[in-house]
Amino acid sequence: MRSNMLPSFNNRFNNIFDLMSDDRFDDMFSSDLSQFKVDIKDKEDEYEVEAELPGFNKEDISASLKDHYLEIVATKNVNNDSNDNYLYQERSTTTVKRTFYLADAINEKVSAKLDNGILKLVIPKRKVATEHHIEIE
Repeated sequence: MRSNMLPSFNNRFNNIFDLMSDDRFDDMFSSDLSQFKVDIKDKEDEYEVEAELPGFNKEDISASLKDHYLEIVATKNVNNDSNDNYLYQERSTTTVKRTFYLADAINEKVSAKLDNGILKLVIPKRKVATEHHIEIE
């Protein structure tokens, strides 16, 4: 009887580790302060990226594209004067960062705009070679 319990225990144990390796597991423990929501649309000639960054000014945000990786970083600096007598102090300097792989992205004519807490990026894609018929003489 005891040998029948061992496979069941192993399956449950392995299922726990499978769950922990799932991205949804990370989402359960990450707070909204450490992540921001991003939508990426794959259009024919470009990627359209929208990132929710409420409370950040454009000077607080940087975006870069290197080796097909888009990185968005936002840093909010809060001046905490130690001479002030706070009853509650929940705000602090915060940095959030997300990185995405965009296979066909190119660094030419990338545009970015921050409007009402939404960062919008348009990233051109590499042109895919179309088939060209070669005439044989």
